[in-house]
Amino acid sequence: MLQMSQYADTSLAAAQPYPVRHFLFLQGLPGPFFRKLADALRAGGHRTSRINFNGGDMWDWRGSGATGFRGDIAAFPAWFDDYLSGSDISDVVLFGDNRPLHLQAIAICRQRAIRVFVVEEGMLRPNFVSFEQGGTNYWSSLPRDLDQLRRIADDHEDEPVDPVTSNVRRRIVEAVGYYVVQTLTIPFFPHYRSHRRNAPVGEMWAWIRRRAGRGREDAASSAAVSAVIDSRFFLFPMQLDGDHQIDSHSDFPDMASAIDCVFHSFAVHAPRATKLLVKMHPFDPDLDGWRADVMDRASRYGIADRVYFIERFDLAPLLQKAAGVVTINSTVGPLALEQACPVFCLGRAAYDIPGVTAQCGLERFWDEPPPVDADNFELMCCAMRATALVNGGFHDPKALDMLVAGAVRRLTGQAFASPAA
Repeated sequence: MLQMSQYADTSLAAAQPYPVRHFLFLQGLPGPFFRKLADALRAGGHRTSRINFNGGDMWDWRGSGATGFRGDIAAFPAWFDDYLSGSDISDVVLFGDNRPLHLQAIAICRQRAIRVFVVEEGMLRPNFVSFEQGGTNYWSSLPRDLDQLRRIADDHEDEPVDPVTSNVRRRIVEAVGYYVVQTLTIPFFPHYRSHRRNAPVGEMWAWIRRRAGRGREDAASSAAVSAVIDSRFFLFPMQLDGDHQIDSHSDFPDMASAIDCVFHSFAVHAPRATKLLVKMHPFDPDLDGWRADVMDRASRYGIADRVYFIERFDLAPLLQKAAGVVTINSTVGPLALEQACPVFCLGRAAYDIPGVTAQCGLERFWDEPPPVDADNFELMCCAMRATALVNGGFHDPKALDMLVAGAVRRLTGQAFASPAA
């Protein structure tokens, strides 16, 4: 597997000083962010290009400078290398460094000393988006050592943070538009295969079914929370099955395997009066029927009377009351730490740092979760804001404008702190 933290030098000095930079955009999150960012870069005198892999990419870009790749993924490395040979690309910007096409592109960019900036939805939500040179999440260049984090924080003047509003309806509209156009244009991109596990049409029908049953889900979730909230309980936030954070940054092949691991440990080591609240990921269409699956597994481990399941609920009151959070590497982790709720990571995460998260082993965590060191957590957050995050969001007009402005500063060399060596 590629060691992504090494595929690009994180110092600005290492990059060739282009008077006018040429930014190439690959796939982004459904929505207008990459298009608006490219507009802002061109307004600043830079050049932009785009590679579209499907009709949804074309729909989101809607501008000049685009080239379509219509071949098989096996042909992409040679095609991309030829594309770069005929250009003066200085930087590549992409969303998600785990996608198969992006993995190939990143490896080629590394060979050519082309800077790669990776965008993700953010380790410190909802006010920040991950926007980092080299890689994000566990492939981030962020040090896992408190002394190095302190040096970064000391060299960086923390800026005021503007709160970000998330517009779920807008996110849904943007995603539906992207996937509808992608589906309608399959004949023009016959070889394209999505990085996502499920077909868009199947997910759409699943969401319609969930919407129709939302009243039942909410009632069942509220009853589960009422049953645990005044007890000693741990929260286990699920992640999307097929999520590359599981595939690439943990030893679990899927979410079900992680559930089995947690349930086995809970059955053997957790105090008898302790309860476990399992929360489904908010963007899971629930094609697998998780409520029935989770409770069936709990029965097999003899803990059905202590395991509770919720489809949705506000995280804040849960994190304030929970004895701790057990996660693979979810971004719920930093949210919990912010609420002084101890966190144990089953997988690999950028925030899984000694002195910040629990390092005691899961069997001890059930009994004695170590308290959160607020100073160490804030130190980590300050270093993240300096090197890996941009204030803003994807799905609200004001938040998007903030994100574009911060991303331009990051891409053109301003407001960037290089991680300590």
